[in-house]
Amino acid sequence: MKKGALKKVIALFLVFVLIIILKPYDKAAKAEYSVGRNFMKNNVPFDKKLSEIYMLGAHDALTYNITLNIDTSQQASEDGGDLQYLPLLVNNVKYAKAQDADAKTLLENGVRYFDIRLSYDQSSGKWRSSHSFFAGEFAEEAAKIKEFLDENKGEIVILDFQWVYDSRAQDDPSTSASEKGYGNANSYEEIRRIMLNLGLWNYVYNTQNKYPNELTYGQVTNNGTESKVIILTKATNRASTSTSSYYPQAMWRGYYKSQADNARLRSTWHNVSRLTNLISGINSEANTIASTTTYNKMFRVMQAQTNTVVDLSRLSINLVDLIGDAPQIHKGVYEHESFYSWLEKMPIYMVDYATDRTQVTSKNPDMVRTNQHVGPFCEVVIKDLAYKNRGNFSKSVNGIQVLGDNYLVPLSVDVSASRQDFAGDITFKNVEGKTVEKFNINLVSPQNTVVEPLGPLTVRLPLNKMQDPSKVLVLREEDGEYEEVVPRNKDSSYVTFDTDKLGAFVLVEVEKVREADIFFIYAP
Repeated sequence: MKKGALKKVIALFLVFVLIIILKPYDKAAKAEYSVGRNFMKNNVPFDKKLSEIYMLGAHDALTYNITLNIDTSQQASEDGGDLQYLPLLVNNVKYAKAQDADAKTLLENGVRYFDIRLSYDQSSGKWRSSHSFFAGEFAEEAAKIKEFLDENKGEIVILDFQWVYDSRAQDDPSTSASEKGYGNANSYEEIRRIMLNLGLWNYVYNTQNKYPNELTYGQVTNNGTESKVIILTKATNRASTSTSSYYPQAMWRGYYKSQADNARLRSTWHNVSRLTNLISGINSEANTIASTTTYNKMFRVMQAQTNTVVDLSRLSINLVDLIGDAPQIHKGVYEHESFYSWLEKMPIYMVDYATDRTQVTSKNPDMVRTNQHVGPFCEVVIKDLAYKNRGNFSKSVNGIQVLGDNYLVPLSVDVSASRQDFAGDITFKNVEGKTVEKFNINLVSPQNTVVEPLGPLTVRLPLNKMQDPSKVLVLREEDGEYEEVVPRNKDSSYVTFDTDKLGAFVLVEVEKVREADIFFIYAP
């Protein structure tokens, strides 16, 4: 091959490599469905313990706008380990960028647990999100969280300050030896003042360092009327205590690389780069949690993300593109036959790339039954977790039964059943009928307001006033219009059907079919 041709081939190859490395990710579209935006308000019963709420978590939640500016305070910490050399070896943020959306978009897509690392940037004097590299200012993301809470009542957002790095603390004599390089009391006060000045601190719930199983969703949100922030932090320089010495309102999360029995959170980092090893780690953690009741009182996180492994002793680097690899990890974990068993032990499902729109398939029977089991990961998972949070719903009134699998409680059913006479013609179909019975059925909240169904309900109506139940037609009335409801089952005593809308239902006993497109309902 001639020199000129060889140079062209090499140039084309380098361009291809640069495209792969620098290819931008598609920004996640804001969720247009209310499941994510009102995830807790619409799906969590008031008496559900915080430790038992199923929710989606975002690993390294605020790293969507990460840059190539190396975070030296984090690299100098013990957490960096061999990773501190990685930015020097690979000038690429893909192993550090775990999300592609800002805080508000994550919230609107249903994320309620934020795994956060913050670092003090001495060059700008700002606190920034970080993951080996600096991301954006924390103040900007805190303002977006506050904006979301202003707009949406009844939501709980957990801010887990897993790491707070501050190189200024290196020389602070009040900082313990085990926390050199990490934040001290001054660091945490600066972060608190950021939230205070933005108004976000007004949403912080004073947990009094209770365990999550000692608080319910209703307690924290005043029965769904208020939104709150719960802060988790390991901020304490007194290892003998179980309370945060910096944030009295917060919950103590425990120390790094330890699972203290008196911590308020259990979250095991599996530190693996391959899906098979991750699944093995998740399964092992689930078995550990199941073997004792000690952890039932805590928040329990299923860490379902891989990482970059650097082994300098073997001169090997297993590079990971966190967002690029996430879809395969999501399918492997979420579609695994043991996923729901793991979720029972670890209700907080934490992932990279929480706004991933790769197609996945849910094994939740309620999702399958309602044909919602296939779709983008970020939508299917949120709906799935919503179903898991709901309680079983079953109410019977005057012989009328309303059932909802995994439906929101507490609700009641308001049913007025009366035999009503109709005069005149109703345009519907070319049939004639008689013996009309009308049922007004609604769901009612504890505040005595009518609630729209959040999913399909099963309704069973008695046929005791019908001469020939086999000829019964079920109609749903809305704004003077009628639509036929196809029964799931009909016998001599009851007609059963599924519906995602309640209101007025009319039973008609069909007499004959007419040629005209008019449905005559005769009073008996």
